[in-house]
Amino acid sequence: MTPEALYRDRPRSRLLRASLVGSLVIVVVSWLLVGSDLSTLASPRAQDNLLRFLSDLTPHDAPDGWLVWASVRIADHGGAALRATLALSLAAIGLAAAVAAPAALLAASTLATAEPFQSPPRGGWRILRGSVRGLLVLARALPEYLLAFLLILIIGPGAWPAILALALHNAGILGRLWSELIEDADPAAPAALWRLGARRGQVALLALLPMLLGQALLFLLTRWETAVRESTVLGMLGFVSLGWYLADARARMHYDDLALYVVLGAALVLAGDLLGVVVRWWLRSEGTRR
Repeated sequence: MTPEALYRDRPRSRLLRASLVGSLVIVVVSWLLVGSDLSTLASPRAQDNLLRFLSDLTPHDAPDGWLVWASVRIADHGGAALRATLALSLAAIGLAAAVAAPAALLAASTLATAEPFQSPPRGGWRILRGSVRGLLVLARALPEYLLAFLLILIIGPGAWPAILALALHNAGILGRLWSELIEDADPAAPAALWRLGARRGQVALLALLPMLLGQALLFLLTRWETAVRESTVLGMLGFVSLGWYLADARARMHYDDLALYVVLGAALVLAGDLLGVVVRWWLRSEGTRR
């Protein structure tokens, strides 16, 4: 068959075309509503601000050179801020996983039912599953920054508002992703285990966990990489992390310090991403060997 014939006989979807046109219309209307003026990006004021910012990046107290200045800054504050940011992200993602794991079991239609992997949820099981899914939607719909701000008003400043905000938001996302993994799992092994008299917890631990552990860890690592980045931003609310030092440098107009902390934050995110790549490679290689 010729390429022309393949193109002529290709499947067509009116819904897809309508969606593309609708998306384009929404983008155009959005630009018109916000009144964006691209000329401001190249205005003389913008150019002057850029040149002044670049000139301010030169360290203001570096008599021995940039490398010595950066090492002193890292030794004084940067190293501690990196450790605090990393600890915050790890605590948040660990708490998120602890909440998301049982929530995923209750949100999965194949497991939250009277006969797991054999009948759909009905009656009380359907209400329970819908309630858990609703809570997961609410958790991931609330932005981390807004959650942290509200928790500061309740708990007070410190690490806990940031940890809980990140944990709640990521628990909503992980709970949804993990529940879909359970629903898409091969039902043969868990259904057979249930028929042999195993309980739901045993089905999840002995049948589902070995099958889904690799994919679940990939989702967890992806969310942890995001948590590392968000931990830097949430530090601006008062927790002593990279975000706190970024806000402090901005307030004092020390843009050299600000640029250094931005680079440290980017390095931490890249390190987390590299770790994720290594773990993904290891999981795939283990799966290939099996």
